[in-house]
Amino acid sequence: MNSLKEAFQQINTGNMEVLQGKVIQENPLEIQMAGDEKYIVSEEVTAVPEHLRNYETTVVMPSDTGKFFSGKITVKNALKKGDEVYVLASAKGKQFLVLGRV
Repeated sequence: MNSLKEAFQQINTGNMEVLQGKVIQENPLEIQMAGDEKYIVSEEVTAVPEHLRNYETTVVMPSDTGKFFSGKITVKNALKKGDEVYVLASAKGKQFLVLGRV
C-alpha cells in the first residue's frame, strides 16, 4: 500500500476493532494476536506506516561554522521480533493496519 490514508480506506468497513499483538517474525512480517496463538496475520494483509519501517529521509542541521549541513540518513525503526503492537483490524479480519508499538 502506498500511503497510510489508502491503507485506512481499504480496511474501513465501518466496523473495526483495535487488537494487541506481538511480532513473531520480521521478514516476512507476521503478527500473532494476543489471546489466540493461532490468530496470526501476514505481511500480505497488513499495512505498516513509514514510521514503523526503515526509511530514508533528508535532514538539515547547523554546523560549527554557522552554516547548515544537509544530507540523507536512514532511520532504522522497523518492527522487530518480540515488539508488541496495536493493530486496527477490519470487522471481517481481512485487512490490518499497525497503529504503533505498545
